[in-house]
Amino acid sequence: MSYIKQKIVGIYFMDKYTLYTKANKGLKYTEFEDFVKDNVIPYNKVSTLLELSERTLQRYKKEHKTFSALHSQRILELKQLDKKGKEVFGNKEKYRHWLMTPSSFLKNKKPIDLLTNSFGVDILMDELSRIEQGIFA
Repeated sequence: MSYIKQKIVGIYFMDKYTLYTKANKGLKYTEFEDFVKDNVIPYNKVSTLLELSERTLQRYKKEHKTFSALHSQRILELKQLDKKGKEVFGNKEKYRHWLMTPSSFLKNKKPIDLLTNSFGVDILMDELSRIEQGIFA
């Protein structure tokens, strides 16, 4: 896939260097806010996954803070997963249902429970790719 096509189809197709640069620069709170408005993962779950309290997030908002590279990386990973999930399932509700339903492929865990680290996000991206290609476990 060409770089231009990657940029057109969405953030989850950005090349890794672009994501690296964006994470290192740090995301602004407004970018985070746009993500949580449109994403299917509940706000309190996102704050838990970032290991930031809701109070800290409110302070970021009030002070117009920029997230650290590590937090920005996590937000971008979750954003990539969210976009991929909505594309594969066609809408937010079907994707949300998949996230919240235990899967035999995931040893009867809910996909949302794997979001605690990057390895879990990678597993879910792989599973979404299999579903997209019609390969079911």
